[in-house]
Amino acid sequence: MRRELIPWGTLRRSFVLPDWKIVYVPTPKAGATSLKWMLAEVQGEDLAAFVHADGPQVTRALNIHDRTYWKKTPRLSDLSDAALEEISTDNGWFLFSMVRHPATRVWSAWQSKLLLREAHFVQAFSDRPWFPRVPRALEEVAEDFESFVTALADEPGLIDADPHWRLQHVQVDVDAVPYTHVGRLESFSETRELLEAHLAQMGWTGTLQPRAENDTPLPLTRQFLTDPADKAIGAVYRADFDTFGYGDVAPVLAGSLPPIELALIGEVGRLVGRAERVGDLSARLRQFEAPLVAVRQVRSRAAKMVATVRQRAAGRRHPGGPGTRSTR
Repeated sequence: MRRELIPWGTLRRSFVLPDWKIVYVPTPKAGATSLKWMLAEVQGEDLAAFVHADGPQVTRALNIHDRTYWKKTPRLSDLSDAALEEISTDNGWFLFSMVRHPATRVWSAWQSKLLLREAHFVQAFSDRPWFPRVPRALEEVAEDFESFVTALADEPGLIDADPHWRLQHVQVDVDAVPYTHVGRLESFSETRELLEAHLAQMGWTGTLQPRAENDTPLPLTRQFLTDPADKAIGAVYRADFDTFGYGDVAPVLAGSLPPIELALIGEVGRLVGRAERVGDLSARLRQFEAPLVAVRQVRSRAAKMVATVRQRAAGRRHPGGPGTRSTR
């Protein structure tokens, strides 16, 4: 790999396991949570640190996305040019990513981040006319989802405003990265088996256990996909459909499931309340961060001053110590 040929975003988002010769480039809303937990275990990261992280994530499992707690796993951007040039499939490396059907991915992103009101997304987008209501009926969910995907086509910059709904072919960039494998979330087990086979060749003897983390209570059904929404998804994500060989939206609809009950709408409201509470607590925690940092800085400066005073006092008590010469 050559640094100048890889987009900076890819270099920064990547996870490199040098001892296992693995590079993973994550795609948000395409199995990233499960894959990161598996790789963190393989790499020997402190899993408890993720569980007890104090970030704004609404579940413990989502803390795996906080790069602060990854202490043993570098990015491609951290490597030297010489180390980067050694990374290739010819040298036994497994470079992989994962994608997802564009329709279910944008539905998942809209539902988990916007409809369920994660704090960051409330702060960033709640003033937009397409920001979803807390739904009281199935029709409101469909109307608000249509408003969002239509805005992706019409509002300048919105498609790139967040990686959870950004185009996958831009983030994966198969032309720039010499991937061994680009899997599909719909065939997650295939990617896991390939990863296990590679690890076995490298001497690893464990078993990869994916974490199931379903943060979208409502499946994508025809009830929620209006004709304008269907057309907007096809237009906005056409390059993803073509690049990764996905068909149209209709085949992925969960049409075989029983009719959605109104009770699920009430569940969405409860999850919104949970996310808002997490956001409130996270904001309160951030209020204490600045004073704590200031206190630590004062303590550090005080400790240095005390050490300096002690050194000077010791020098006065022992004027004939090392470096001094007697005048007698």
